[in-house]
Amino acid sequence: MKNNYIKISLIVLIILSVFVIVKPNKIQEVNIIKEEKEYSKFAIYKEETSGGGTYVLSNEPSFPTKGYLLNLEETKCYDYEGKPVTTSGLSQASDGKIIIETNATKYCDLYFTKDDKVPVVSDFAITGKDASGEDLTNGYTYNNEVTYNVEWNDTDVTHYCLTTSATSCDQTWVETGGGQSITVKNSTFTSTDGAHTIYVYLKDKAQNVSSTTDISKKTITVDRTAPSTPTFSIMGKTTGGSNLNGDYSQVVGVGVTLTIGSDIKDYCITTSATCSSTEWKSATTTLNMTLPNTEGNKTYNAYVRDNANNVSGKATDSIFLDLNNPSVSKVTYVSKDTSSITVKVEGTDGSTGSGIVKYECKATTQNTWFTQVGDTCKVTGLNDGTEYTIEGRVTDASGRVSTNSVSTTQSTEAAYSCSAGEELVQDVEKGSSSGGYICKASASSKGWYDTNTYYTCSVTGEDQYTSRSSANSACQKTTKGNCSLVGKTVEYEKCKDGTQPSSSGRCTYKGTYREVQSFACMKCDCSSWTYLAWNADGLDCPNKYDCGGMRIRRLVCSSNYTDKEKSTDYFWYPNCTDLMNKFNTNLGGTCYIDDYASVKSTKETYSCNINSTQYSSSSSCISGCVKTEDIGTVSPHSNTTYNCPSGWSTYSGSGSSLQCYRAAAKG
Repeated sequence: MKNNYIKISLIVLIILSVFVIVKPNKIQEVNIIKEEKEYSKFAIYKEETSGGGTYVLSNEPSFPTKGYLLNLEETKCYDYEGKPVTTSGLSQASDGKIIIETNATKYCDLYFTKDDKVPVVSDFAITGKDASGEDLTNGYTYNNEVTYNVEWNDTDVTHYCLTTSATSCDQTWVETGGGQSITVKNSTFTSTDGAHTIYVYLKDKAQNVSSTTDISKKTITVDRTAPSTPTFSIMGKTTGGSNLNGDYSQVVGVGVTLTIGSDIKDYCITTSATCSSTEWKSATTTLNMTLPNTEGNKTYNAYVRDNANNVSGKATDSIFLDLNNPSVSKVTYVSKDTSSITVKVEGTDGSTGSGIVKYECKATTQNTWFTQVGDTCKVTGLNDGTEYTIEGRVTDASGRVSTNSVSTTQSTEAAYSCSAGEELVQDVEKGSSSGGYICKASASSKGWYDTNTYYTCSVTGEDQYTSRSSANSACQKTTKGNCSLVGKTVEYEKCKDGTQPSSSGRCTYKGTYREVQSFACMKCDCSSWTYLAWNADGLDCPNKYDCGGMRIRRLVCSSNYTDKEKSTDYFWYPNCTDLMNKFNTNLGGTCYIDDYASVKSTKETYSCNINSTQYSSSSSCISGCVKTEDIGTVSPHSNTTYNCPSGWSTYSGSGSSLQCYRAAAKG
């Protein structure tokens, strides 16, 4: 790149006797090329008309001092006659003014190197302070007193400016005092909480001002607010390294959960009320912790700190370190049934352990443990009538499980069974005589019910009876009639002598008379008979007869088949001789007996007045003397009664929901 040079002609204005030189109203600049270099030539005139003195070149308002340094490549000064003269001094003030010392010089041609290169900030840092006055170099501060550090590589930087303006220096330029850096301590700026950007500008001798870059601006955040109290918890670990929920740990190495926001710089976990400087750890550090190797409860406090070193409130959590397993001390038999054995499990966890929280039991043939409820642990799913070894185990609050073996051996009860369609139910009260087991069955499914079917007629007010089945649809109305005897035939047995009786059943037998009874009333003084007085057949005999008397006798007709009274004879005799002699007459004479044969059968004929049917008996006529006619439709109905049979008792329900039970039987 070509070097730029400036040629400044310093012209001394004088008044000659032969001519007049007029002072120009501005500084003249002419760019020329000399020896392949680009120059700028300035003609600079002295303000006085004669004599030496100081030349102040910046008094002209149009003099472009910015961008030009006093770096002479060549200097030529001339006197009034145009002869070269030597300058005694040439300098540039810190404000950019160019000063030249000459003696009787009319003008000078000064050749300067042109400098339009702006200075550059090479480093810029702001150091804040926390509430305790400690330095913060992370872009945060608790108060508005900060320290600025600025560096640059240029050697001609004369001034700097610190401002919040992003476009230019709106503050007073401050001299750098030489060198290539400055440090401004405890600088105060008025600011509220939040982020603020500070810009630094540099200016060199040629009045070139640095531009804004990422390096020349820094953000400082004022933070006077403490962060929120974090959420803090300690996660215990198992001996296998897995997380252990709750407030316990089986090992000294534990995990930590701590909420760390985006504005948090570091954290501290301590057993003290405050954190020492060595306890603070970067927020990016893995959260873990090692507990002291002693059993018992440990309490820790956690804090977080933001970038301005503001400390949060205290979060607290505790964890119980349990390093030893509990032990089973006893397994005691309690009870059993056909499918389970109940025991009581006991254990110990030492004086410093976390304490037993669960007792369990199982058969050695099983994989599943059963939890003890209260003081009893029930092992189920066993076979009846089988011997089992029941073992126990205990678990403490930290999740540690006993490893020692303690057990008891017992056999289950023999099983009770029921027949098909019956359910085996355990009922201690109803099954008190059968080991607490009963057989339960539904009366409906077992068919323990009676059904009474009846039919009704759709015609009201009529006879509801019907002899028809549900397959018939008609009702029947029955009208009863009257029966009368219209004929009767009698058949007789044969007579006793083998002859046929008459149509009326009469039989006649031939016989002889025979006396069967006699009565006498007599008084025969003449023959010295004893006086007798008789009462015969209700007839009163005379009490006294002078002579003679009355004799009464009963005669029957006697045959081989029957005897039958034929007559009663009355005889009056005036004397005793006649009384005795006459009495024997008619004896042995022929007689006939009329009798009736036994009825062999009787045939009767009855007739019904409402039909033409005849009946052989009165009863059959009465029952059959009816007229039946269809008068309506039949509706079948039924009543079903459910009952528990003999040997069963009611368990629950009624009707179709009736449940019956009986004692269960073993085997």
